[in-house]
Amino acid sequence: MLLLPLSACQGQKNEVKIGGVEDLKGLKISVQQGTTGHYCAEDVVGEGNEKQIAAFARYLDAITALKQGKVDATIMDKLPAEAALVKNTDLMILPNPISEEPLALAFKLDDTELADAANQVIAELKANGQIDKWIQEYFDDEEKAAQGLDFNVGAKGGKLVMGTESGFAPYETKLGDKVVGSDIALAAAIAKKLDKELVVKDMDFDGLIAAVQQGQIDMIAAGFSKTEERAKQVLFSDPYTVSYQVIVIRKTSEKK
Repeated sequence: MLLLPLSACQGQKNEVKIGGVEDLKGLKISVQQGTTGHYCAEDVVGEGNEKQIAAFARYLDAITALKQGKVDATIMDKLPAEAALVKNTDLMILPNPISEEPLALAFKLDDTELADAANQVIAELKANGQIDKWIQEYFDDEEKAAQGLDFNVGAKGGKLVMGTESGFAPYETKLGDKVVGSDIALAAAIAKKLDKELVVKDMDFDGLIAAVQQGQIDMIAAGFSKTEERAKQVLFSDPYTVSYQVIVIRKTSEKK
């Protein structure tokens, strides 16, 4: 069990004040385990200070720790942060992102055939603006957007197994017992091109790379940042959108 030290949040008069990344030194930061936000937090706290980071399997738990005052800030992707803040009006996003990175699909290192097919679909959908449209639609109304989702059930070409972590709206989120989102719509388009049925496996984000390496899944579609370090472990598609890492704080922590 991960035990989190309480932050200095003991009433508003003692609340930490945060205006940017420079104010995070010495503070407690929550992240999702293994994400780019986790790596950013490690850079912020510096070597030897990893105990300042509370890493969770899901963003929801990282946000909950912030709301409860167990940490002072959360570092996460911008769109999922904006989606989380719709219901968490006591939180806010600081205006300046701390990093920018491309998002891409990921495959086993030698699976160039699937990567090439995915790149063809990505190129077509980027050219007509469909990927950005899906992202916006799932941000605005995931239930309505998911009505058009087609998993190509019963396709003659077999199954395309996609791994993801569902707590990452609007890219992927749970709707009832199904995982939906803009990444699932993209994966479904790839499956249809290959005449395959899309199967979605929901798992911990930190286990996705091992799952694709071991053949448990065919590809990763999880708001997955394309980095040099990860490129040593998986084969990336062409980027399909850009994401930003932001700092989320309690509104009472805002540095005026």
